[in-house]
Amino acid sequence: MLSRLPSARVFTLGCKVNQFESAAMAEQLQSLGYALSPGGPYDLLILNTCAVTDAAEKEALRLLRRLRRENPGATILATGCLAQERAAVFLQKAGARAIFGNDRKGNLKEVLEARAGALQLAAVGSGEARDLGDPALGKTRAFQKIQDGCSQNCSYCVIPQARGESRSLSLGRVLTGLESYARRGFREVVLTGIHLGNWGRDLSPPSDLKRLLAEIARVFNPSPHSFRLRLSSLEPTEAWEIRETLGEHPFVAPHLHVPLQAGTDKILALMKRPYRVAFYAKVARSLRELYPQMSLGTDFMVGFPGETEEDFAESLAFLRDLPVTYAHVFPFSARPGTPAATLPGQVSAANKKERAQRARAFDRARRGEFLQASLGREHLAIVENTPHAPSGRLKVLTGNYLVALLDAPAPMGELARVTLRAPQNPWGLAEAALRLDP
Repeated sequence: MLSRLPSARVFTLGCKVNQFESAAMAEQLQSLGYALSPGGPYDLLILNTCAVTDAAEKEALRLLRRLRRENPGATILATGCLAQERAAVFLQKAGARAIFGNDRKGNLKEVLEARAGALQLAAVGSGEARDLGDPALGKTRAFQKIQDGCSQNCSYCVIPQARGESRSLSLGRVLTGLESYARRGFREVVLTGIHLGNWGRDLSPPSDLKRLLAEIARVFNPSPHSFRLRLSSLEPTEAWEIRETLGEHPFVAPHLHVPLQAGTDKILALMKRPYRVAFYAKVARSLRELYPQMSLGTDFMVGFPGETEEDFAESLAFLRDLPVTYAHVFPFSARPGTPAATLPGQVSAANKKERAQRARAFDRARRGEFLQASLGREHLAIVENTPHAPSGRLKVLTGNYLVALLDAPAPMGELARVTLRAPQNPWGLAEAALRLDP
């Protein structure tokens, strides 16, 4: 009788970097003889946590307790920024067997061999960014982490404490990862990092994203119809530096996410953000002028300490005046150990909730406007390998970050030419008409 392989699963909360690292851990578990399964019972569970907000912490603790309740015989480990920052909470209150730090995600064999100890916590990262290979389990799009850590130290953010100073993957390793994804048939790769726009500045000799894109173009000569590169979040200063370069590389998706966080100089100064509203407006308007069809997203925080109702009204008015196509809205969350947690003028939960609702109304309206402006146009879209669950139809993601339902069968994972039509379904998703003509 064949023996059963031990079963395992990695649960992920948070950013694209965490998603990349979780996929890398899942592939390591397979190589160590574990069977990955979407359903229990499990022998090993790993929770990869996020520390950005109080809501993320509560979600992680709820999930960890549920996993413990539903899998009493499993070994449960916690990792990620929150687990590293709040190790005692996870060990004592939520039932994690052990904690391991972000820098040990690339060596699960060592972690599992040492898990008998009460606490396995790595030091905050230093040196070159850890190369976790090129994981892509079950993905339509591949994520390539090329940078880790952050040296910016915004007053509200705990990530520099959890991940350390900014560190870059070498150019050679970035190119090797991209070549591996291309060889495995991936048509879209997302470059990610904690502070992606800082890539290369710590290398010797120093480099930057402009040089990286030029090198990718030189080495691979990618056709935009067969390969697409998408950049994750860029800070405003870095988006400004790269804005004209993007037009030289048609294989780069027409989509940028450039965090604003606040629309007044007063709050940006309290946040210790390294720009002011006039500069952000210049960046956003320049990008829109250069690339009229680009999806330009942003982050918008409400209820930061010291934000009055007048400040919020001014901030929201500034956001409305920007040519952004969507805004990720979230209320300020005080993170232990950050300067913002003890600033005077803390905003009540009720006021933060009400301001977030007003900002999200703007986001919904702006998304609808951008969709309308994109209808009737031809787009290159990646055909996702997970169908839309309610309808069973294939989904596509356009270069400018619009999701649509495909009207005909198409090879999953491929780039297809589609024309977007107005939504004709209960979910409000655009309809994508497949273009078959040459």
